[in-house]
Amino acid sequence: MRKIAYFILLISMLFSCSEEVDHPIADYCWPVVHSFINFEDSVHYLRLGKTFSGSHFQETINNPDSLYFNNADVYFDLYHNDYITETIQLELTNEFVRDSGFFPSEPIPLYKTDYPIEPGRIGLRIALPELDRYIAATIMVRGKPRFSSPEPGHKKELNFYSKEHVRITWDGSGATKTTVRLWYLEITENGIDTCKLDWTRWHSNFILWENDWFNYMLYWIKDDYRVLGRRVIAVDILAEALVAYGAQKDLTFDLIGKPFSNLTGAYGYVGSWATGGIYGYLPNRIFLDSLSFLPRLERLKFIHN
Repeated sequence: MRKIAYFILLISMLFSCSEEVDHPIADYCWPVVHSFINFEDSVHYLRLGKTFSGSHFQETINNPDSLYFNNADVYFDLYHNDYITETIQLELTNEFVRDSGFFPSEPIPLYKTDYPIEPGRIGLRIALPELDRYIAATIMVRGKPRFSSPEPGHKKELNFYSKEHVRITWDGSGATKTTVRLWYLEITENGIDTCKLDWTRWHSNFILWENDWFNYMLYWIKDDYRVLGRRVIAVDILAEALVAYGAQKDLTFDLIGKPFSNLTGAYGYVGSWATGGIYGYLPNRIFLDSLSFLPRLERLKFIHN
């Protein structure tokens, strides 16, 4: 009886469901912001759009007023510590033409500035008279990677041993993709090959200890009877960073939803990206000797000069 009663209840619930969808952005346009800031760029761009409803789709996408805001004012606030030291207003530009597709191929309204942006905290403010509101966010613009230890004054030599680790840090905060690339020669009877081994981590900094790297090499460099010996050439440090916004007010809310929203994420994306590399560093002699003589690394067949 319980199964029959449950079945009847389920059927009644199915037939009582409404097909109407009440979505918070169906009858209201919300701002969509996209901007990636790199301190090395000479010009910085920001795109400002709006969400649109899925109803009357063809009419909507061919009406620029349905895709973009009119008379918006966009500002960057430059910070030193917790104080705004400079406010930059971005100017509207139509210098880029959209590729053909669903949306109109007329110029895409962007906001730009050629004011130099230094690594550090900046604020974003956008006034929207059309909606009688504004949106705001803060982000960290990333700088280049650097060594905090060993001292950069150690020429191009890295101290990979247990008493002094190698630490690669980024200016700013957020996740960083850092790759330590070991270049080495592999010697066989048929000749000499150049090989590489990449170790990648996502973190705001990369701390490299001798034992950690040894374990990594032991796992990835396999035994090969044809290899007579291996020799370290150099180490490259490759870094990439992409930082999402730390947002205030409107930018923090996620209103993604089908079929009404043209958003790809939250209210768009505001972030900073940077790439960099520190190339051609050599491990010091203690590290090379440990590759050659440490019992647990004997099978890797590393040699030194």
